[in-house]
Amino acid sequence: MPLLLGVENESEYQHSDLRIMVLGQETNSWHQYCPEIPIQKLQNWNIDRTLRIQGKAPFANAQRKMRRYFTKYFPDLKCSYLWNNVVKIGLEKGKGFPGDQLYQIEKRHFNILKEEIAILNPNVLIFLSGPYYDQYIFDKLGKLEKCSIPNFELNQLCELKVQNTTCAIRTYHPNYLYRNGIDKFYHAMTERIKLNLAAR
Repeated sequence: MPLLLGVENESEYQHSDLRIMVLGQETNSWHQYCPEIPIQKLQNWNIDRTLRIQGKAPFANAQRKMRRYFTKYFPDLKCSYLWNNVVKIGLEKGKGFPGDQLYQIEKRHFNILKEEIAILNPNVLIFLSGPYYDQYIFDKLGKLEKCSIPNFELNQLCELKVQNTTCAIRTYHPNYLYRNGIDKFYHAMTERIKLNLAAR
């Protein structure tokens, strides 16, 4: 099943101070395939997961923690969130990259990430995808400049220069972040966003 984006309240989203798109790798076990499912239902699944961030999985926990950080660091800014993935079609069952055959089909027929970003116009992109997915980010958005962030290696945490965004940051999947001190990553991330906001 493809991951299709939806926005619950378009006016509220458009008028938010920070429109934040958080991108994971790909969706694991994303509903059972059924060709009769309407597009609106697929979008509603995304809205539901974006709003509720339920469960105890590392990715859900990391998003809840991230939102707490933004509330603390940007108390005077209205934030709206979108959940997306770098790879838009994942496995029906199981975890991990869906394989090159399916990915090549996606590249040829469903290569929409760049258009999603252009339409939804997020100020901030946060890729929780790790350095090994940079190749897929570049497939979708073109080759991007990586800028180092103090006290971190490029593979750990870096800024990506994405056109028409205030800040785009790529770091590891939350499994890695939790093993290596997630708070120091989130602190550096919010500081870089603050720096870019001040420079606008």
